[in-house]
Amino acid sequence: TVQNSSGSSQQSSLNTLSLCFRMKNLLLFSVVSAICLLVLAPEAAQAEASPAPRWGRGGAFIGVALIGGAIGRRRGRGGCGCRSCCGRKKRGIPDGIISNQLLEEMYENIATEDIDQCGLRLICELSQKEDHKLTGQEKLIMLPYIGAGASDGSKFGLYDEAAWHGHEKRKCHKLYPLCGFSAPEIMWHTRQMNITEPILTI
Repeated sequence: TVQNSSGSSQQSSLNTLSLCFRMKNLLLFSVVSAICLLVLAPEAAQAEASPAPRWGRGGAFIGVALIGGAIGRRRGRGGCGCRSCCGRKKRGIPDGIISNQLLEEMYENIATEDIDQCGLRLICELSQKEDHKLTGQEKLIMLPYIGAGASDGSKFGLYDEAAWHGHEKRKCHKLYPLCGFSAPEIMWHTRQMNITEPILTI
């Protein structure tokens, strides 16, 4: 069983790694590379902080965080929060940053790793905060999402739907019951693992 689990983990890592070589933009290559490195890291790296949200040994959350970080970098980290959305009204990433196809492939990997729904709960709860109360890291995490309503069936749509639930002030812990951690607790654990640090230096 352990061997099968290891093989499955390695295959998932290889699938994620294959995305790296399809990136044409150097910044986004760095982002996906960072996702790969964490997915490939040994499980013991997260076991040091116990209990902690699992979300695929950090793979899911770092995917969510670094995608936001990439967008923030391309925009010069301006004051564009989730609710203002830089004028965006359509779900998805602005043109010139990442293709919709590659975005969906990345979120398929993220959703697979987000086994405890902590990435979803985090986005939901952060969306309930006023923009001026979000930290710099939280604003970067929220940049990809506009909360355009129920999911359109895409994996990215699941996470944007979480932002919508947050905007509507719904109870995130009931919508995503598999995650036993609140947004502040999740952010604390990610800081212990330095998950969000790369997005500040990319």
